[in-house]
Amino acid sequence: MKLERTELINICRYYKGEEENPYKKGVPYYLWITEHEWVERAISDAKSETYSNESSIILEEYRRAGLIDFEKDDDVWLGLKATLYRLLQHWSEGMVTSEEWKKFYNEWKNVKLQTRRL
Repeated sequence: MKLERTELINICRYYKGEEENPYKKGVPYYLWITEHEWVERAISDAKSETYSNESSIILEEYRRAGLIDFEKDDDVWLGLKATLYRLLQHWSEGMVTSEEWKKFYNEWKNVKLQTRRL
């Protein structure tokens, strides 16, 4: 499967294809790293035509949380949602409620209009 990097980057809110993280600290710094890692992993998965072990684990965690159908028609790839969910779980030491996730996700989604640099 051929996957274009720009197709993935256009979904991101913080990572815009830069070589280095333009954010020096705080939440945007970590969201840029998370999005960048997701883009790289998605491209690698597409080239191999299979999910990497890490991708499989992240998606399974998201599925077990009962979130597979959350905002499924919003044009954000499931793998990115699952990766962001994993980051929030890490920050919260695994204690994120579905309501906290939905709030975090909607805040992340609304950032697009403010930070888009392309």
